[in-house]
Amino acid sequence: MDPPYQPQFLPKDRAGKPQNLPEDPTPIKLFQLFFTIEEIKNIVKQTNRRAVYIDFKYPWKSLTVTEAYRYLGCLVYIGVQPLRELDDHWHLKTPIASCFSQRRFKQIRRAITIRDPNTSPEQPKDPWWFRVEPLASTIHKASQKYWAPGAHLAVDECMIPYFGHTRHAIKAPHKPIKQGYKIWALGDHGYIFNWLWHSKAQGVEGLGSRSCYKPMADTQALVISLAKSLPDPSVIGYTLYLDNLFPNIPLAKALGEIDIGIMGTV
Repeated sequence: MDPPYQPQFLPKDRAGKPQNLPEDPTPIKLFQLFFTIEEIKNIVKQTNRRAVYIDFKYPWKSLTVTEAYRYLGCLVYIGVQPLRELDDHWHLKTPIASCFSQRRFKQIRRAITIRDPNTSPEQPKDPWWFRVEPLASTIHKASQKYWAPGAHLAVDECMIPYFGHTRHAIKAPHKPIKQGYKIWALGDHGYIFNWLWHSKAQGVEGLGSRSCYKPMADTQALVISLAKSLPDPSVIGYTLYLDNLFPNIPLAKALGEIDIGIMGTV
């Protein structure tokens, strides 16, 4: 009688958890791990530079670091407690109204930028997402520094809403987010540990000149690229959960060679 089948990668039960956090991690301290003071200072500088080129109805007052943090906090609040119209936050006197006057909030919203295209234009070696750098790279590094991934992770596409004119955005009329920027994300129960940018015009970040992934399509190669960012897979052990867009035999074999299991739908 044949012995019972044993999968190559036995399931593990290990949840992801935060790591390298500061003592007494208050909400603002946690936020500043990703939106560092240095990055906010840069946003303030870039925004004040851009404001010079905007014809405001009322005079512009230089943005400060405190205002920038408050503005970002307001955006988080608006995302959690959306109202039909932005002006309703002042009509109903929500916490937004206690942080900014309606006029000042709309001024900042019009001017705020991570990189002012007038004084810091695109350079030849810049990636296509240069307008959100260096903040994007700072968040990218922090996402991996402050999280120890669990045993069970997923790779999937994510959409960031954007309705401006750009050749890099994706249109997905049958998805909850109809248009915007797409990223390929490695997630752990709602936490994005790593991601790759995707452009409609240029494809997946880092795969344009690949050599070791040539037998694979980009859809499988991006999974390998994300999986290789996981720390010590041969020691810790991981299983990736994928929908039917990704799995095939070459991908399963390639993940097996770096000691990562795969679970997919068909």
